Amino acid sequence: MNAKGDLSKSIDEIKSSSKVLTTVPSDYYGFIYQLKAYSALIEIITGDNSLVSVQLANLVGQIEKYSSNYKIEIAQDSCFPGKFANIIDSFFHLFLQDCRKSLDREDVNNRLVDFRDLHEDVLLHKFNVKSLPACFSMAVEDKTSVEGDARASEDSGNDNPKRGGGKRKGGKSGDDNDAGMK
Repeated sequence: MNAKGDLSKSIDEIKSSSKVLTTVPSDYYGFIYQLKAYSALIEIITGDNSLVSVQLANLVGQIEKYSSNYKIEIAQDSCFPGKFANIIDSFFHLFLQDCRKSLDREDVNNRLVDFRDLHEDVLLHKFNVKSLPACFSMAVEDKTSVEGDARASEDSGNDNPKRGGGKRKGGKSGDDNDAGMK
């Protein structure tokens, strides 16, 4: 509602404007950019001296210091940035849940936002996340099926693309078979 009490946007406009397309970075520079943006957001929300923002800033600093290790991981697994960011986000949400459920600050598990072990796993090549959540997997499958189909790009202007294996039935010499086809 605006100052006059009128609705400035319809419900459909509000619903459609709240949808955000999230992309997973595919290289180191996109990865570090997203981690810095995430860290800045957490710093705004929780304060610059909060445990979470300090731990994230430390992690980003360590990733930059050991960038070659992270570049190797990304070269070996194009989904690594998404997997790594998902783990960080999951730990952060577990930490928030623990904060909400705990009666006293001392009862909160601070190790949930201590990312040193996660960083060490990358350095020692022990980072082992098998897959992304289903919503990421669907996006990856859709992308590879479109990009991986070479015929789709070749025949995009052809209304009658070839259907079948591309070989004719018949002998090796190209002679007609019994049905009169080559």
